Amino acid sequence: MIRKLVPPTAAAALVAAAALSSSAAQARAPRTIISVSATPAHLTLLGRTSHRLVVHNNGSHRVSVVATRASFAFDLYGNAQISPGALLRRSARAWLSVRPSQLVLRPHEERVLRIAARQPRGATAGDHPALVLLSARGLGHAPVSIRTRLGVLVFVRVPGRVVRRMAIGRVLVLRSAPRRGIAVTAINRGNLVERLLAGQVTVALWRGARLVTALRGRARDLLPRTRGLVLVPVRRSLHGAFTADVRIAAQPGRATRPKSPPLRGARRAFALRL
Repeated sequence: MIRKLVPPTAAAALVAAAALSSSAAQARAPRTIISVSATPAHLTLLGRTSHRLVVHNNGSHRVSVVATRASFAFDLYGNAQISPGALLRRSARAWLSVRPSQLVLRPHEERVLRIAARQPRGATAGDHPALVLLSARGLGHAPVSIRTRLGVLVFVRVPGRVVRRMAIGRVLVLRSAPRRGIAVTAINRGNLVERLLAGQVTVALWRGARLVTALRGRARDLLPRTRGLVLVPVRRSLHGAFTADVRIAAQPGRATRPKSPPLRGARRAFALRL
C-alpha cells in the first residue's frame, strides 16, 4: 500500500487544523491551533555529515512533535508518496538517524533536529531517497484533539561514479481538465536525483516549416532510475495536427546543489494531434 503525502512548500510549511465547534464559535475569527513548519524542505547528506533541520511552532498551543523515518516515491505527476521500504531498492530509510526523535514546542518556539546517515558497505554510488516524517499533536487545553504531519525529503549521496542522463519516452495528449496539455515522459537513467526546472522541458509545435508556438513544461523531481510525466500546458485554442519538437535542456553542474556533473540535453520529435 502506498499512502499519499502532501509535499512541503518552498518554506517546508504545512498547516493542518480541524475543529468541531458550535455555530457561535464559528462566528468568531478562527485561530491557528496547530501550525508546524520545518526548514529546509529538502536535504542532501554527503557521506556521514549531519544536517540541521529547524522545526518551528507557528500555532497558539504547545505541540509534541515526533520524528520518524520512512521511504517515499514520486507518482507519475511528481507528488511525493509514503511507500514501504521493501518496494524501493534504493531507499535510505534504514540509514538515517534523527536526534532528538521527540520535541515539545511552546507557541512560536523553534528547535533543531540533527539528521545524519550511515550508509552500509557496498552501497551503490549516487542518491538514495528517504523521508523524515514530523507528526505534531496539540498539548494542554487545545479545544479538540488535533494532529498534523509534514514530510522532509532527504537524499543520501554515496561517493563513487555519478551519472546524470535524461531521456525522453512517450508523449501523451491529455484532453480532460484539470491536466489538459501534453504529458512528456521523462526518464532518469542516471543515479542522481534530477530536479527539472520550470521550462527545462519544452515542446515546440510545428506545421510544416512554420513554428506555431513553443510551450514550457512544469517543474518536477525524478528519483534515480525512474520515469515520470512532465505536464506541458496547452492553450484551448490550439487544435489539429502538429510535429512536436520535444527537448530537455542541458544543465550545468554548477546549477545543482551539491555541485554535480553537467546534464546533457535530450531531444525527440513526435507527430501529435490536439
